Amino acid sequence: MKHALLFIPLLLLLASCENEVDAPDWPEHEPKLVVTANLRVERDSVFVFCRVSRTMSLGEEFRVDRAMVNDAVVEIRHDAEVHTIPYRAGYYPYDFDVNYQGFVPRGGSNSYELVVRKDAMTARAVLEVPELPMMFDAVSLLEYDSYWHQGTMYFRLTTPVNRVSYDLHLEALNPNPGLGWQDISYGWGEIVEESYRSITEGTFWFSLPFGRQRIRYMLTARGPEYRSYENSRWWSGYSGSPFESEDQNPPFNVGGDGIGFFWWELVGEPVEIAY
Repeated sequence: MKHALLFIPLLLLLASCENEVDAPDWPEHEPKLVVTANLRVERDSVFVFCRVSRTMSLGEEFRVDRAMVNDAVVEIRHDAEVHTIPYRAGYYPYDFDVNYQGFVPRGGSNSYELVVRKDAMTARAVLEVPELPMMFDAVSLLEYDSYWHQGTMYFRLTTPVNRVSYDLHLEALNPNPGLGWQDISYGWGEIVEESYRSITEGTFWFSLPFGRQRIRYMLTARGPEYRSYENSRWWSGYSGSPFESEDQNPPFNVGGDGIGFFWWELVGEPVEIAY
């Protein structure tokens, strides 16, 4: 009984210290359109790919189908013309990448404006697609093993625009009728231009299937906005925290009532390699 009486003052003290905790003072939700889009420029054609979703308040249960915006107006404004990019029916749940896809003519200008409208919200972004060298200045065979059909190529590329990344696509001609050019394996990473650097050179390794005598390559360039988009993705290894460094929280180039990235992708002509 003596021990129980000792606990009574302690309980009264704890009771007197109880305070109601207010709900977190979260900032008011500001609705935004979340836009990721790109132009793929091939010869005289421009293919447009766009994904539109929306920000959701902390009080909403997040689901992909609720976040996606499938009734927006998506436009590309180019050469004083407005091209509507249609909704891509049947994309969900089989494909999460884009829910709008279309085509616009190349035209004479290199300027493209993306406009996405939903109710009272309008997101905008402008791209200038540059003129870039889309083939190597020099390509030469360093070594080739005719038994294993493997070789190493040297390349040199002049890249006057900084922070542009290049990807290599390598193909071999199948001698069987109707099969044409087919992908082959190679060992080479993408070229990423660093600041104040204009010449890149290196080697790539390739392996030819038996009986192939001709190979060709094709360069694809992407703008710096694409690298920002990659750095912002959940699979990039970053936590997405707003307190991380700036390179892990790249700035959006989609503005207005939208956030996100709009980038260009320029596809070069296939170039055959003699060896």
